[in-house]
Amino acid sequence: MGNKDISVPLLSRTFINFEENFKKMNRLAKNGYIAFLLIGVLFLLNACGSSVIYEENTTFENDVWKRFNKLSFEYNATAKSEPCDIFLTLELTDDFNLKALPVHFTMATPSGEIRNLEHTIEIKNNSNQMKGKKQGGVWKLKSRVYNGFTYRNEGQGKITVENLNYKYQTEGVHSVGILIEKSGGLMLP
Repeated sequence: MGNKDISVPLLSRTFINFEENFKKMNRLAKNGYIAFLLIGVLFLLNACGSSVIYEENTTFENDVWKRFNKLSFEYNATAKSEPCDIFLTLELTDDFNLKALPVHFTMATPSGEIRNLEHTIEIKNNSNQMKGKKQGGVWKLKSRVYNGFTYRNEGQGKITVENLNYKYQTEGVHSVGILIEKSGGLMLP
């Protein structure tokens, strides 16, 4: 009989401890859930803020970019201490039949520095499928040219893009543009 008297209080203490532990875990879970929600809201707010510094596109008549048609984009560099990413954007039709498009990229910064770069934009994957997303009848691609670029001075800058394709006319190019965004710090393709 003594065993029954001793075991009942032990059982009740076990249930009490279980119930207290369950309440503590429940409070921690609620706090963790709230922290998770706050972090999620912060990410959303950060993502909603526009990171675009400059964006301009040139559209081609009959979706043809001629070999010696140099494109010029003038922009105002205002955030000299903030790194930015510079992209070349393309809108291509289904008539575009190359796997890659070579371009010559020249950037004149407000400080007078001139940077030249030959850049090849991979248009199709190894299965000959277009990269990018198809929207409104055109394929939209974005190719990073510079990552984390910082201007030394504020002022007027100029970017020139030249088609280096060996053919005189590159068919299927609806538009070419420049996009400058605040740097995300990650090197994405």
